[in-house]
Amino acid sequence: MENNIEKSYSQEELQLLEIFMLNSFDGIFIVDKKGKLLFINPAIERMLNTEKHKLVGKQVGELIKNGIYEGSPALESLEKKKAYTGLVKTRAGLEIISTSKPIFNENGEVELIVTNCRPLIPLKEFLNSYEDGKIIQKYDEPSHMYTEFIYRSGIMKALINKAERIAKSDSAVIIFGETGSGKGLLSGYIHGNSYRNKSNLVEINCAAIPEHLIESELFGYEKGAFTGASAGGKLGLFEIADGGTIFLDEIGEMPLLLQAKLLKVLDAGYIIRVGGTVSHKTNARVIVATNKDLKSLVKCGKFREDLYYRLNVLPIRMPSLRERKEDIPLLIDFILNNLNSKYVEKKYFSEKDRSLIENYDWPGNVRQLRNVIERLYILSENEMINVEEDLIFNDDDLYDIAKEEEDGIEQSDLKSFLKSVEQKHIKRTLDMCGGNVSMAADKLGVHRTALYKKIKTMA
Repeated sequence: MENNIEKSYSQEELQLLEIFMLNSFDGIFIVDKKGKLLFINPAIERMLNTEKHKLVGKQVGELIKNGIYEGSPALESLEKKKAYTGLVKTRAGLEIISTSKPIFNENGEVELIVTNCRPLIPLKEFLNSYEDGKIIQKYDEPSHMYTEFIYRSGIMKALINKAERIAKSDSAVIIFGETGSGKGLLSGYIHGNSYRNKSNLVEINCAAIPEHLIESELFGYEKGAFTGASAGGKLGLFEIADGGTIFLDEIGEMPLLLQAKLLKVLDAGYIIRVGGTVSHKTNARVIVATNKDLKSLVKCGKFREDLYYRLNVLPIRMPSLRERKEDIPLLIDFILNNLNSKYVEKKYFSEKDRSLIENYDWPGNVRQLRNVIERLYILSENEMINVEEDLIFNDDDLYDIAKEEEDGIEQSDLKSFLKSVEQKHIKRTLDMCGGNVSMAADKLGVHRTALYKKIKTMA
């Protein structure tokens, strides 16, 4: 038969085959007709983050039962006696696209199953950026992204349940949460679970676009609307998101004049392009996010009260990473697996260093965790990544210094600088402890009276 096992390889061909197997970026493994794993190449070890001797000789069903991974195209191929492609998910959350093909013996019976695997993320990145040799424009195609969270904490389970209920509706959503906590991912999850997921999810950061350009970005403009405008005019993001979802990140930074126009769009369901007079109907669900207290901005006149209540239909809060520390081990594995797959390495943390990372509060949340792990990974010359405790804390100091430089704050001497860092650390700890001075003092390792004195000098 066409798929019969060949046994006529020369010694040179066998050597080349071995070189290919050991150096292939794709994961390759072979199981027998009883579902026992006979062979894996190093790429499979990296993807599953499991050593060869813990895999080879085991039944595929046993590996799935033990939580090494979920899903098995190999078993499907064995049962159906034909090639089968499906998704496999590792215990660290890495998604792998896997194609299994049966090999038949002379009697037409399945003898072996050969499987080829590749992480899904690089494929998604390639397909999203390249088509027919041309770079795809950001919003040209509908978004079919389905965002998954890595978690096991109770607070995240409750959040996901709430997000799935919210996704079934069509009302405005406002996501509260600290910087780096994953508000953008949550908006993607809501869109991906809604009936709008066949249409675009369009995102704009209200703080990243100059005030004089944000209106034309949102609502588009007619030809000749202003100097430098495109001769044919331009669609706005609300029109591009028609039938889908528009995500307005950092909504608290939106200028007041534009807030009034946004409110009109939400109430009337149409937009007017800059320089135009014709109304254009829009059917885009609006999701906004902020790391600020909008009620306080309303009180001080920096955010419209009517817009706040118009947006605050379905509020949802993204928890900080320190509130869901049970998820940090899974996130570490997920980030490491992605880096190992990307760079074809097999790096890891010692138990001691993992514990240090898992127990840190991560004020920059998941974004900071990811950035620090990537930095450690790239700078590490060995498979075992060494972590110096100061590096993590210095990471925060670097952000503080950068922020001070942006604000034009000049540190005149070391004493002033250290005092500033101490005050920031005290303030952050007090915030974490909900203003409880006794709890903060215990966390900082100082007497409550001493902390009161320091707080008094900060006032």
